[in-house]
Amino acid sequence: MRRRCGRARAAALHTTAVGDLFPGHGGASGHAIFAFLAESRVRTLFGETLERYSPSTATTIDELLAIYAEVRRTGIATSHGEYDARVTAVAAPVFARGVATGAISVIGPRESMRNHLDAVVPPLRRTAEQISALLTGPPPGEPHTTEGAPSLAARLPGELLTRGRD
Repeated sequence: MRRRCGRARAAALHTTAVGDLFPGHGGASGHAIFAFLAESRVRTLFGETLERYSPSTATTIDELLAIYAEVRRTGIATSHGEYDARVTAVAAPVFARGVATGAISVIGPRESMRNHLDAVVPPLRRTAEQISALLTGPPPGEPHTTEGAPSLAARLPGELLTRGRD
């Protein structure tokens, strides 16, 4: 099934392209990934002071480590305008064999997202868990086979495969 997204009266467009770089300390996706690194590694990567992108950007390593502790506690990272003051984002880490290798996120206009975070988090968390399970594969010692197994596309929630397609 193919769907075309309608246009809002006052559309807000937030896009990224493959290869775009964003600060690891200024957004939900970075928080979801870096929160699972050792503290010493985080300190080495970021240093003691961090660049401010908006009034809500963490600017010290201790502030950042506190955010990361909360991400590890909840399994969800949230950013309310840390990089772009107009945007709220929520992200869940994706793991491969116990290592955070990526994140899946939902972003949107700050005012709009504020009212939808509670609805977004459960499916976001489930999707990250499903992708993590696919990337992790079978436990050690069990054969890795795809015989009789559904394809990756068949195992992901259908709405993920159809959203945003023209």
